[in-house]
Amino acid sequence: MKHSITKTAVCVATFKRPAGLRELLSSLDRLRCEDVEFYVLVVDNDVLESGRSVVNEIAPMVSYRTAYVVAPERGLSYARNAALDNALETDTIAFIDDDEVAHPGWLDQLVLTRRLYAADVVTGPVISQFSCPPPDWVVKGGFFDRPRPASGSRLSEARTGNVLISSASLKNTGIRFDPQFNLSGGEDADFFRRLNAAGMKIVAADSAIVYETVPVSRISACWVSLRALRIGNSDGHQVLKRSPSVRTRMALLASGVARMVFGAALSVASPPFGKHVLVRNAQRMCRGVGTMMASLGMHYNPYNRAPIDTGLTPRSTCATNPGTKPSMSVPTL
Repeated sequence: MKHSITKTAVCVATFKRPAGLRELLSSLDRLRCEDVEFYVLVVDNDVLESGRSVVNEIAPMVSYRTAYVVAPERGLSYARNAALDNALETDTIAFIDDDEVAHPGWLDQLVLTRRLYAADVVTGPVISQFSCPPPDWVVKGGFFDRPRPASGSRLSEARTGNVLISSASLKNTGIRFDPQFNLSGGEDADFFRRLNAAGMKIVAADSAIVYETVPVSRISACWVSLRALRIGNSDGHQVLKRSPSVRTRMALLASGVARMVFGAALSVASPPFGKHVLVRNAQRMCRGVGTMMASLGMHYNPYNRAPIDTGLTPRSTCATNPGTKPSMSVPTL
């Protein structure tokens, strides 16, 4: 028996990343959709509208309908809320990032999993791609790997890099992204944790795959350590949002100090075990620093800066380095 068609808005929040946006929109034209009718909504968080020319360029070339809106007030939460406000007439709302591309079966697998498990929110894996084989310390440390829970697994949160949300759950709860996390990140974790607390069912869809292109600028010990600082800081502020007491602040401060001291102690013994162990301990220290900052009311806001958009696909970058091969190919589902 054939299912009824699910109407979906695929939402893309973008900020000064035209080349990445172009690749993403092209990949969405390769989606194999049997039970899904979708359109793409691009929300540009750049007041200069750097994404408009890309949408105008791509729109006549793709088979799906496109829409473009500007969210002029800077911040991740403002952009994502603008997407929700403009897409609630559909059955479901999907989010994918402007530095990702979708596997052809991505959207169908999200919708299928939602039906199979009667879920309100479905999230799939984001797999990192590198233009050329990354350094050994990156591979050994798994610094760009993400957990991949089995399909149907019940989760307490999700991320906007690969997710499908029932519009009804948003209408019923009224939950939106919190502007407190506009420039720090973590707005998606906070958003989905609140949906989960409101009784919404979040499940994993392991076969709903998207690929994230990791720019060369991120393949450094400094970047992965600062990411840990951001996560520690954002998670700390989420804890304080739920319980803003002095006792909570003291507990966060103690936790941050403990992480920092533990990481520093392990770092002393790290060098013989390789760079990946040293970087892992640097992450522990930085996450502790981020938690301590949150306990003192301090915010770390890395999204104050514009992203780097090289305009190079993984394969085209690798082609400039003879003798190398792309680190990942797209599997067949």
